[in-house]
Amino acid sequence: RKVIILMLLALTLKASAQENAAKNAFTAGDYSTAVKLYETAKLTVTDAAHETSISKAMENAKTCANLLEKANKAYNKGQYADAKKHYQSILKYNSSDKFAKQRITVCSEKITIATNQRNQQNECKIALKNGSDDAIKNYIKKYPDSNEVELLNFILQNIDERPKKDNTNKYKQIGDMFADADNKTKAAIWYDKAVALADVEAMYKKAMINNDLTKTDNKTLLVLSATGGYQPAKDMINKHKNNFRYYESVAKKMFEQLGKYQTDLYALVYVHVNKHLYPTNELHLNYYVQYHPSLYTAQSSANDNLIYQYAKILKAYSNNHYKIKDLMNMAASEGNVDAVLW
Repeated sequence: RKVIILMLLALTLKASAQENAAKNAFTAGDYSTAVKLYETAKLTVTDAAHETSISKAMENAKTCANLLEKANKAYNKGQYADAKKHYQSILKYNSSDKFAKQRITVCSEKITIATNQRNQQNECKIALKNGSDDAIKNYIKKYPDSNEVELLNFILQNIDERPKKDNTNKYKQIGDMFADADNKTKAAIWYDKAVALADVEAMYKKAMINNDLTKTDNKTLLVLSATGGYQPAKDMINKHKNNFRYYESVAKKMFEQLGKYQTDLYALVYVHVNKHLYPTNELHLNYYVQYHPSLYTAQSSANDNLIYQYAKILKAYSNNHYKIKDLMNMAASEGNVDAVLW
């Protein structure tokens, strides 16, 4: 009988030790370990009421383990509001969980940051929707450290400048910003700067900004974009193939010359002669005709007719009679009859 009593006492002490260890693990937030210890303790308990108590504690540990798993998954995905909710639920069972408390604080901070960023983005959209310099300046003044400030300052400083190759991506980014703010007019203006630089993505975006393929300009932009190899433009043309009729050779030449007219004399003459076909307001031909590199560097590949055509174009824009005369004499010396008669 003494042996039996000793065995029962040993089992009781063991169960008590397992239960205490489980409680300590639960308090520390180690819920998986707590569940295992409670399961072991339950096996050695003989008292029904005690067994019920351990079962309840074990279920609480399982609930917290499940909540912790959900919370951590949400946290790792950046879903901080959901994560915070799950961590807070854990505290209803275990108010001593330091990890859950710490994560709640971090989630709250990240939620605040995200909320502030959304508010900034919304105010930026409002400023861009308005589109005025004052609206943009007010936003910059209020949020001088926002991610958009660099591009917004660029808008204020470069709206009237001739498009430059180095700024192509900025033109498209600004176009995207205005489009996202539902200011389609301004978006088209900034896409247009990249269009004049023969950027195929900008051509597509400008063409599609109003989803109107009945306009000739939009069709031309899509054709030029597709000719330049932009797949979305190709797909759009294939989708509406009955609305498109064009000569691929003409489209190819238009696209190629648009990409070179700022530096190549033949391309300049071609673009000027066909300027009415190009759906862009950013060619700045008045500037490039008068200040074209060919005015200062000889182009050995230029033939007499090209030189003559360029001189005629220059005459329409410039009062530089000496340069025009030199060009006509050059063309005449190469045998151009029209230049001789001039």
